[in-house]
Amino acid sequence: MLGFKWSYLDGHLGRWRTTDLDELLLELYPRKVVADRELAELTVPAVAGLLEFLDEQGLLAPGSDPLPGLLARLEALRGPFLEALGDPSRHGLGKSLFGAMMADGVDLDDDAAVGGWVEAFNAGPREERDRVLGPAMAQMAAASEGRRRLRPVTIAPVVELEQAAREAPAMVRFARFVDHVTTPRKLTEKGNLKLADARELVELLELDDRLDETIGERTFTTRSSTELPTLDLTFRWARAARLVKVRKGELSATQAGRRLDRDVLQIAYQALHGLLELGVTAHHYRHDPYGFGWHADEVDAEVPAWLLELYEHGSLDVEAIAAETWELLLERFDLDDVPADKLAFHRSLVENAVRRILGRLEELGIVTVEDVHQVETLVGSRDGGGVVALSDLGVWAVQRMASVHLDAPVVGTLTEVPAGELLRQATDMAEDVARAELDAWVAQRDVVDAAAELVDALPAAGEVALGLAFGALLRIGAPAAPAVRTLGEDPRLSAYATVWLVDTLQIDAEDVRVDGVEGQVALLHAVLDLRGAHAVTAWLPLMLGVRSDTGRDAIAAAVEQLWRDRSEAAGEVLDAIAAVHPDKPVAKAARKALFKLRSAGL
Repeated sequence: MLGFKWSYLDGHLGRWRTTDLDELLLELYPRKVVADRELAELTVPAVAGLLEFLDEQGLLAPGSDPLPGLLARLEALRGPFLEALGDPSRHGLGKSLFGAMMADGVDLDDDAAVGGWVEAFNAGPREERDRVLGPAMAQMAAASEGRRRLRPVTIAPVVELEQAAREAPAMVRFARFVDHVTTPRKLTEKGNLKLADARELVELLELDDRLDETIGERTFTTRSSTELPTLDLTFRWARAARLVKVRKGELSATQAGRRLDRDVLQIAYQALHGLLELGVTAHHYRHDPYGFGWHADEVDAEVPAWLLELYEHGSLDVEAIAAETWELLLERFDLDDVPADKLAFHRSLVENAVRRILGRLEELGIVTVEDVHQVETLVGSRDGGGVVALSDLGVWAVQRMASVHLDAPVVGTLTEVPAGELLRQATDMAEDVARAELDAWVAQRDVVDAAAELVDALPAAGEVALGLAFGALLRIGAPAAPAVRTLGEDPRLSAYATVWLVDTLQIDAEDVRVDGVEGQVALLHAVLDLRGAHAVTAWLPLMLGVRSDTGRDAIAAAVEQLWRDRSEAAGEVLDAIAAVHPDKPVAKAARKALFKLRSAGL
């Protein structure tokens, strides 16, 4: 449990909040830990004992929730925790695979046996992978192939996510549907909703389905609830999301369904799984006498890949998604002999399928679709254009789903720590994660105050932390200028301040001239640290007050003297100049100076 707190949450082993308990017991532990009933029942009391110990020893850190509230939350989580452990939809990839291996009698300590099982599993039929992982996770696993990690994201506060989930149209329908079947309802012999229930539900759920539709003078009598597409989808989607169950010909609410309002985020996540498992396109073509739905399974299987692309890039054009999906179908199916007009027709069906899927995801609150317009055709109008993006709820759900297969870092857990602690922890992170963590920290403050806090922390910061901090200050821009100017007299940081002031146009680059080897090395090393080796070549003429084209001799002469600083910084600067400077005499001067520096024992 402490390992999860350190690795997956904020890394602070002394600070505990009720939200940490929720994440650990309802998300991380069920996803990753294989435990028998005896061990599972000991887990919550063990966590309570840990919290009581920390409190008794004065180790429950500031920022923690009060101990009574933590213990009360643990008691409330006891039942949901045990249920979550046994819920396959919450199991991670590794846990699902290990569970399947043990069920097949594989000795997990036998590497050869494990390797053979995995090889056979990967080569086996898709149906078997779906059975072990669940269709949604199997699809996400396929979409994750070729990727190693996703961009860092900030997750919205739980309260906001819960509100978004609660207000999503699909979730509102689910709540009403579950309430309707709290008293079990008889199904037909074929397992469909009875027409009496269908009539009631169409009105209760405010659906656009029409019973006994009249066209002209003719009335088409509804004979089955399967003829009502939105109601039938809602019914089967609720089953796939495990909100309702069928036992002995009766439909009733599950325990999860009854907890919909209290556990709305988990239910929304289950609903996303259920939608992927059900397949929007497959359901649309459930009655397909003409074979127009030949593409259904292929299109539905691409949805996790769309979600990952949205996660990485922010937004996508709907028509671009449709075009790429069509190209995939052309690669997978032999359609060379199909006439052009029929191909165009089927392409339009595929675009319709894409829009239909995105529409259902929007109803669940996972995506937003904007800028859709009407396009006139020979047979009427249709939707055109459109830009789709993940909502905050969508980012949360996709991160949770993708993190089973990929490194999907979350930032924003350090927004309340002081700047010095922020920089200390950020130095141990991957560069893109650290950058995103600093940006999330800044976003929670007035930018002027954030800049001042960062600057105050700089004297104690190491070299890596300096680069991260000044990068954040650069992204803040001009509002950080008053704080950065205070570093002008700091012997270690003034060069960094100079680079920042030039980059943000607070001072004229032509006014930057540095005499003396020590000051020149300090400035160039700051440039190297903040902007990289190629930027050093651009700063050399600025530092010397010469033109890059006419001052080559002066630049080479100055570079040749930099070794006299006799510091590691001088070596790093000379190494960079020797490696990337485009003028051979300057690069040669750097190599010569570097040789002298190393000959001097540095």
